[in-house]
Amino acid sequence: MVRSSALGLALLALACSGEEFASEASGGAAGAGGASGGSAGGGGASGGTAGASGAGGASGSTAGASGGAGGASGGGTGGSGGTGGGGGTGGGGGTGGGGGTGGGGGTGGGGGTTWPDCGKVSGPPLLLHSTLNDYASITNLFVGNGNGDAFPNDDFHGGKCESGIMIEAPNERVEFPLSGNIDFVKGTIDFWYVPKAAHTDNLVHNLFATSGWSVVGEGGIKIRKADSSNSNEFTVYIYDPAGAFHKTSVPSTAYSFVPNKPVRITVAWSLSSTPGAPAVSVFFDKVEATKYGARATQPIVKPIGNASGKIFVGADKATDATPANGLIDDIKIYGATLAPK
Repeated sequence: MVRSSALGLALLALACSGEEFASEASGGAAGAGGASGGSAGGGGASGGTAGASGAGGASGSTAGASGGAGGASGGGTGGSGGTGGGGGTGGGGGTGGGGGTGGGGGTGGGGGTTWPDCGKVSGPPLLLHSTLNDYASITNLFVGNGNGDAFPNDDFHGGKCESGIMIEAPNERVEFPLSGNIDFVKGTIDFWYVPKAAHTDNLVHNLFATSGWSVVGEGGIKIRKADSSNSNEFTVYIYDPAGAFHKTSVPSTAYSFVPNKPVRITVAWSLSSTPGAPAVSVFFDKVEATKYGARATQPIVKPIGNASGKIFVGADKATDATPANGLIDDIKIYGATLAPK
């Protein structure tokens, strides 16, 4: 009888504790201890059976799981003849998985250097560079051997790149030392030109030359816009030391000079790298001429020049009667055959 009564009381207590268990489940998992980042072990049931791992039974005990509220509130009285089992400790919260490491960004493909409107191209060997902004930029070269001079030395005006020098009257020119500032075997000349007249004006306008260009035993390079006798073509001459000239020309129908409109002129040459290949290429505003009249081919015996000679910009000699008739700005001479881009 005693055993039956005890069993009845135990069942009654268990039923009451079941009601409390259900009330604790509001707002969280019933009997579950809070878990940090994971699921906690089961919380204690009031008057519950002792010994269950993770299961509590002590009235008023708090579940031990970190970060969560556990235990039963005001647990029921333990059954007659036995003490409720000690409340189990809530299971440790699971550790969150480590975040994956982002993949490294790819490296952009190496592209070719785009030529800036003004200033040098990085990479190729630059032998001479003058901005032609003022007289000081000529007498104290940004890049180059020795010092230049200008005639006149005060006729500078706004150009494509800050300022340029106006060369329009006989004997006007810019001079630089020849030695060390040009490579006759391979090279590129690049500058801006702002013409005062159209290319069809039927007059000669010399743009660039090395002294002694037509002298036997020396030779050199000359660039000009021709007159009506040569149909206003744009012409580049390479003179070898024997006095023979090698001509490359662009007909007047394949290029254009518009008064007061800047045009970028680039002339590149290679005299002996590929026999039978063109020796000279001409570009206007970074685009190669689509048509040539004459076209010099390799090989050409390289000019010797003169160690004490000059480079003339805007003229072909010191006493030129047919100079550029326009403004010249930002001139560069490279020691490599380049194609602008």
